[in-house]
Amino acid sequence: MRIVFVFINIVSIFMGTDHFAVTVPFVCLICFIGLIIKVFHTGTNLWRIDMEEKHKD
Repeated sequence: MRIVFVFINIVSIFMGTDHFAVTVPFVCLICFIGLIIKVFHTGTNLWRIDMEEKHKD
């Protein structure tokens, strides 16, 4: 995600801030999708670890 913010900063340096009305909502949407994916993977990993511990006993 950092690369997206770096890219936006570079573009804003060269093109100005006129494009922010389109760019900021788009970046927020991408970050939200990334967050959903990360939460899903974390929950899946925690569930797997929990099931491994449950079946050890």
